[in-house]
Amino acid sequence: MVNISVPLTLVIPVYNEEGSLPLLLRSWREVLQKIPGSTMLVVDDGSKDRSGAILDEEALHYAGMRVLHHDNCGHGPTLLKAYRWALDQGAEWIFQIDSDDQIPAEEFWLLWERRHESPFVLGARFERHDPLYRKILSRVHQGMLFVLFSVWIRDPNIPFRLMRRDCLASFLPRIPSFTFAPNVLLSVLAKLSKLPTLDIPVRHKERESGSSFIHLRSLARIGLRVFCQTFSFRRAIG
Repeated sequence: MVNISVPLTLVIPVYNEEGSLPLLLRSWREVLQKIPGSTMLVVDDGSKDRSGAILDEEALHYAGMRVLHHDNCGHGPTLLKAYRWALDQGAEWIFQIDSDDQIPAEEFWLLWERRHESPFVLGARFERHDPLYRKILSRVHQGMLFVLFSVWIRDPNIPFRLMRRDCLASFLPRIPSFTFAPNVLLSVLAKLSKLPTLDIPVRHKERESGSSFIHLRSLARIGLRVFCQTFSFRRAIG
């Protein structure tokens, strides 16, 4: 039996984001310090730049920060590992962000203040500052989920989500460990379970440093991979 002793764990998967990390970590420390007992878990997915060194240095000055390093295995498996660790450490609520710092930290309070209304609170980028091809990919993905699962999800893969531990713990075992976009499948499971999910509009800004791991030249390959995994998941859950 896990002792639920952490009110909130912030989960951040990182890969080659040395430019955004200092400001990102500083802004989120300010948020977490307003929730006594909260923790920050950052998982370095085998970064090839200085991300790992920056994280270790920051952890020396923030007792509530834990850094895990592992060999590169991709965003999805890294995220799943972080979720499991947060649950094992007794987090009551788990909040996930990406390390690109495209959603301001202060938007967190929009979700946190409404956590009593739902165990699964999602942000939704109301004005998305991403390349056109990524916006199109999201729209196609949104339509595919509606066709396959008969659910409508405003922002399926949003990297800005608040999940209560019982909700996340019940869904995680159903997500294959190699899944490319586990947040999408978690959103699907939440919708299918008829939970009172919430979609909260949040601001989104242009990326100021680094680059996305999804590029135009890899779009077809990634799109096919996501489709195959999503279709397999549909068959698996019946």
